[in-house]
Amino acid sequence: MMAPTFDPTSGEDDYAKPLRINMESCTRLQSLSLFFAGSPVLGLQLPSNLKKLVLSLIPADIAVSYISGLPVLEYLQLVCCHKSKEWCIPPDFTFHKLRLLKLVRFGTTTWDASEESFPQLETLVIINCYRLEEIPSSFADIPTLKQVKLIHCTRTLQASAEIIKEDLIENEGNDCIEIITKDMRSA
Repeated sequence: MMAPTFDPTSGEDDYAKPLRINMESCTRLQSLSLFFAGSPVLGLQLPSNLKKLVLSLIPADIAVSYISGLPVLEYLQLVCCHKSKEWCIPPDFTFHKLRLLKLVRFGTTTWDASEESFPQLETLVIINCYRLEEIPSSFADIPTLKQVKLIHCTRTLQASAEIIKEDLIENEGNDCIEIITKDMRSA
């Protein structure tokens, strides 16, 4: 796959041109990091055997539409993947094997997702998401959830994690969930 190029004699660069990426034939690839700097993504076809994926600078709703069907994806990290104040994962999008979801520097304030989207999720990590108001309450219905890490987030987000922990204990009898916080700040 070729990166966008810059030709100083042409008077323009390729960084703003739409990208169509097809990596389906990379069947041995299990880990991938993609960084989209300013180019809109019109197509992203990934190998079905990916286990670890890091996406940077792609709108989260677009990213999810391309990756929700990856059958063995276990680790997903989204970095600076916001375009709007709301992020809604459609209920028919399922991350079947996802065990760890990491959100870094999201500018989103509202996040909506169903527990059916994350049937195997064990760890949720949220870093530098000062605008995010709460973790979806549906996460209290994920019986596999064991750990929520909040780093450089707001106390409001921490409070929502504590509510999820209480709900998990009450509804599922799961008292093994751990909430880890570091360097929290007031909303």
